[in-house]
Amino acid sequence: MQNPEVTSKLTHEERRKFKNFLVIWIGQKFSYLGSAIVQFALIWWITEVTQSASFLSLSFFLTFVPRVLLSPLAGRFADKYDRKKLLIIADSLQAFTTFILIAAIYFRGFMVGLVLMFNTLRAIFQTFHNPVSATLVPLMVPKKKFSNINGLNQLFLSVLDLLTPAIAAFLMVFFPISIILWVDVVTFLIAFCFLIPATIPKQNQPFRNQNQIKETQSKKRRFQRITDGLELFKEIPGLGAIISVVIIANLMLTPFNALITYFVNVSHGGSEIEMAILSGCLQVGIITGSILVSLKRKWVHKTRAMFISIISLFFGIIFFGLAPNGSFYWIYIGGISITFLLPIFRTLRATITQMSVPVQKMGRFVGFFMVFNSLSMMVGYLVVGPLAELIGIVPLFISSASLAIFIITLIFLFSKIKQLEAISLEPSDYAPQKDEIPPSIKKSDQKEPIETPAP
Repeated sequence: MQNPEVTSKLTHEERRKFKNFLVIWIGQKFSYLGSAIVQFALIWWITEVTQSASFLSLSFFLTFVPRVLLSPLAGRFADKYDRKKLLIIADSLQAFTTFILIAAIYFRGFMVGLVLMFNTLRAIFQTFHNPVSATLVPLMVPKKKFSNINGLNQLFLSVLDLLTPAIAAFLMVFFPISIILWVDVVTFLIAFCFLIPATIPKQNQPFRNQNQIKETQSKKRRFQRITDGLELFKEIPGLGAIISVVIIANLMLTPFNALITYFVNVSHGGSEIEMAILSGCLQVGIITGSILVSLKRKWVHKTRAMFISIISLFFGIIFFGLAPNGSFYWIYIGGISITFLLPIFRTLRATITQMSVPVQKMGRFVGFFMVFNSLSMMVGYLVVGPLAELIGIVPLFISSASLAIFIITLIFLFSKIKQLEAISLEPSDYAPQKDEIPPSIKKSDQKEPIETPAP
């Protein structure tokens, strides 16, 4: 599974941490598959039962409330406490919540309100899970493998997302949803078996001890540590711009994300089979793009590649929304076009973040990023349902995609995002240590913003 030529150049400690990372990573993919199958089944059930865009958007809205309220706390937990224990607790509570839902269905039957509450509870535990997972790559993977691991991760997630709708649709034909929910519990147990024997390194002690001494001297310093995630946007030119692109893109994607099942089932009269095929097409695009990313060894114009990939997504949504009634082949092709270049943006954005943000602050950075990102998406999910019922789902798809193209283009042209080109994706050239910012992008070396075609 590992390239001998690469592993032979790693130290014993690097190999040990990398092997532990792979063990955890494999287990988490099983858990991800189970959760995705259950989520597909629940969303389709809500669509068929309610036939309401507002109920669908409300379901997505409620899952984002915990992310907005709890993400800063979750990020601090990820930096301060034992990451392995946090993963075990978060995953265990998610599985326990699923078990409670199964029991509630058995005694009281299936209700929309029950499903909405269930999804909200799962979102709470996922909020504490995400910052911990985000720290594992920079903490346990050799820096020279960041880009490869991110590309491989995108590929595996795409394969799992390709299998998810097919498996979920098959199960929904033969089993009631109360049985399908058990998939989440079983895959959690598999992930748990992988996680228990693995070891996750502790936080860098010299860094932590130094700051802990300062924290005991002043409450002001404690508040300063909480705001470290925000300070990174000032310390690293272009980081705020790239995060702004992600936030704008996710906001403008909320109509598509929340109402895609409504578009298939209500607007075009499709069943869970058509929805499964469309989901598969979306993943075919991502898988193809991920393969291209994994084969690419060096990115000369990183921001230009990110710009093209993220803009192509929204042009794909416009094409997708213009599909004639019942033209599912058009819809399937549109699905592939939406996601084909997306892995380029995701991989480069993740790698740039991991190379520039100090690992000791990664948890807090992810936590604060999740707040702003989730807040924007929460607002989006709150309004897309009523908007779809007011102006129609197709005008909503086209207008949101067009607005995204306009705003993102402005960000790439007039922000400091071009300065992210200074970050080498080859860690052998330079790798930030502790809380150091790469010399090539320190504030003292900043130049005036250059016209950019970026993320």
